[in-house]
Amino acid sequence: MSCDASKISRLESGSDFDWKFTDVAQYVNAVGYSMHISFCDEELPLADRIKQNVFETKELLDELVELANDNGDDGILVDKIHQFFGEVLFNFVTRFSDSKDNLPPSLSYDEGKISELLDDDSVGQGQLAEC
Repeated sequence: MSCDASKISRLESGSDFDWKFTDVAQYVNAVGYSMHISFCDEELPLADRIKQNVFETKELLDELVELANDNGDDGILVDKIHQFFGEVLFNFVTRFSDSKDNLPPSLSYDEGKISELLDDDSVGQGQLAEC
């Protein structure tokens, strides 16, 4: 990082309030990590922020698919990726169900219409709200 050890110590302890973004980026690189920064517009509707996270998750899952395809001859790795996809799906459905179950009981919707709309990739948020 081209700095003295005390700078690194202050970064690690959180006691250096005079750091620059480049200091953190260099530190992260030096310890062998990558850094990802997400900016979230808090004024976006909650549904749009959730969609953004879903799309980001899909991109990461696609990276795993690519890894599996590149290493198809490694059955153990491919099996582990398949297992992981199952765990992701289980966790998503479980957490989604937990949230859905906390909706007010007076909320009614047409499950058949929602299923039909969810199968159509061109459906917008307004159409789902009509359900």
